[in-house]
Amino acid sequence: MSDQKVRRTFPASLYSAADFPLPLQSNRDYLSHLPSELLEEIFHHAHDSSLPLTVPLSKSLLPFQRRQLFRSIEVHSYESLDNLCTIARSDCKIPTYARQFRFEVDYDKAADPIAQESEDLGSPSNSAVERFFRQTSNLQTIETNGSTRISLLLLSPPVMSSFRRLESLDISSTLHSLPDPFSPSHYSGLQSCSTLHSLSLTILRNSPSIENSAQTELDSKPFANIRQLQLIGTLSSNEPSVRRFFSSFDSLSTLSLFDTSYTSSLIQKLLEALPAPHHLDILNFGCRPRLDTSNRGDLARCFKSFTRLRALTLLSDFSSFTSDLYSDLRVLPIEILQFASKACVSIDRLTSLISGPTKHSTLKSIGLNQIKGRIGTSIRDVGEPYWDDLVSEWRPYPDWELPMWTEAFDEERLVEFLAIAKKQGLIVGGSAVDAIGVLAEREEEWRLLEGFVPERDESD
Repeated sequence: MSDQKVRRTFPASLYSAADFPLPLQSNRDYLSHLPSELLEEIFHHAHDSSLPLTVPLSKSLLPFQRRQLFRSIEVHSYESLDNLCTIARSDCKIPTYARQFRFEVDYDKAADPIAQESEDLGSPSNSAVERFFRQTSNLQTIETNGSTRISLLLLSPPVMSSFRRLESLDISSTLHSLPDPFSPSHYSGLQSCSTLHSLSLTILRNSPSIENSAQTELDSKPFANIRQLQLIGTLSSNEPSVRRFFSSFDSLSTLSLFDTSYTSSLIQKLLEALPAPHHLDILNFGCRPRLDTSNRGDLARCFKSFTRLRALTLLSDFSSFTSDLYSDLRVLPIEILQFASKACVSIDRLTSLISGPTKHSTLKSIGLNQIKGRIGTSIRDVGEPYWDDLVSEWRPYPDWELPMWTEAFDEERLVEFLAIAKKQGLIVGGSAVDAIGVLAEREEEWRLLEGFVPERDESD
């Protein structure tokens, strides 16, 4: 066929198709004729969208809709969990649809003397909860928050052995019924989850409530599949159990540790005892500051074993643990350095880390999140200031968050630091950078108040 004939035939086909009358919209069910794999994707997209499906559905499509309805389950009370168990008993297929499960009840993490969980009256029963969990064999992520009983039922070997696809487990609880919550024997059920790669344990309780007990050893390296681990709690107060538990992970790529003990001393020991530090890619760690700084550790020696560490986040102030944190950081081959909300940062020391003869050789990005500031409602935006009934006067709006600059980290020197970092080719971001200029804007708000009378009309 010649090129000329192709050029003539193709436009002609377009015209004929355009002239062909399309059938009017009918009530015919077109979806049921599609392959099941495509239908699964359509219903999944429709479930996440705010626009519902507008086509009529046949009974054959109801299972696809039901699978999406129960794909992600969130439960916020024991009563709702009881109802869910009842539904699962009435239709055994429903639990198999779930991929994500989240159970969260009221949980006062700041209570004294220990964190307080909501009252648990024992309903639903242990057998009902266990039956439900064993039916949810296709779960991929599980999160429980605020219930010791539900957490322990979940960790039991009979329940854990039924999760064939579980990838992520996140438990936050006091585990108040366990005298030694970090004992490795409590987590033996995890050995049956070959697909589990992320584990997070947040156990909040005060040091006096934790005891060390006799241990039964687990199989050698029972958690070899877990790549991401987060441990938060009174780690130093339970050192023997934590060290045994910690030694069971030899394939970690991401590690997060925070010791809430008032006599924090274990973080460095745990880092030194990590079975395979050369595998670690991301490290986040923090602890409470120590009052006794006479016995500082040697983080530099500890850091030397992390030969492939790419990102480090400091969650707290480490001045009581090392005499020179910034020198210690130069040992690490990191590209990303993050300071979290409770970290202490010195602009002068940070400047020496990114420039001059002591410049870090691999660092590319710094996140500064230890200072926060946010501009709230502006007088210019609404046309008038905020009337404070308590003092009966006009004031700037109270929804601003004013940054708390320090002597070691002030706004002016931060601006200078950003200029130096730019010349060095470093990316610097975070809430502290976002807070630049907030105080100046607040001062402008006070200046705008001068144009308003100090008293408000009583008729308002």
